[in-house]
Amino acid sequence: MSDGQDRGYLAECLWPGVGESDLRALDARTRECACTLADEGIAVRYLGSLLVPEDEIVMCFFRGSPDAVRLLAVCAGIPCERILEGICAPRAPSRREGHMRGPAHQR
Repeated sequence: MSDGQDRGYLAECLWPGVGESDLRALDARTRECACTLADEGIAVRYLGSLLVPEDEIVMCFFRGSPDAVRLLAVCAGIPCERILEGICAPRAPSRREGHMRGPAHQR
């Protein structure tokens, strides 16, 4: 999109009984499928996932076209209920990067 926003996609998975080992297996499959699709010329990136154990929800994060993200989700067997478009906020600079100056640095 041309509005300057950084867009990405989120696959929302309602996954009863999901655990950390399931998440690791999902990540491995998805990374492998992303590499396979890239070799085929399909531009899609898997950015990782987040497990919310209390709610048995996994969220997977992507960059690419909606069709490429759907293709990757199917290839990797991601049990998602839906894929949503989102706008990513820029990462805040860390204190080590020198962008946040406290009183000790203001002289």
